[in-house]
Amino acid sequence: MPCLCSQIRLTKSVVATQLNEAVDRAALFANDKEQIIKLSLSTGLLEVKAFTSGTGSADEELEVKYDGSAIEFGFNARCFLDITQAFQDQTLVFEIGNESESIIIRLMDDDSTLFVLMPLRV
Repeated sequence: MPCLCSQIRLTKSVVATQLNEAVDRAALFANDKEQIIKLSLSTGLLEVKAFTSGTGSADEELEVKYDGSAIEFGFNARCFLDITQAFQDQTLVFEIGNESESIIIRLMDDDSTLFVLMPLRV
């Protein structure tokens, strides 16, 4: 199956449950109206962040195998959670291009399931 990304810089496998829990905790601090969370990827680390001026901030960290350049995305937390909650305990594969391109999410053992998640400007 051809990739929809113009350039894949990362293919990362992560168990949906771990990512879901980190995003869910960070979403508690996301702005109620927009529910924007940030995912920051750097060498060996995926950070899930959210900030609201009146409530505070959240910064969750997950260890990953990645040695590319640092990259940051913004997403609607609800859209992200809809995907990760549907596949608890399954391994998701993320195909990431750059900050302005969509992320392709699929199940590790099922090429027939494919999600496209569009980033937001942050």
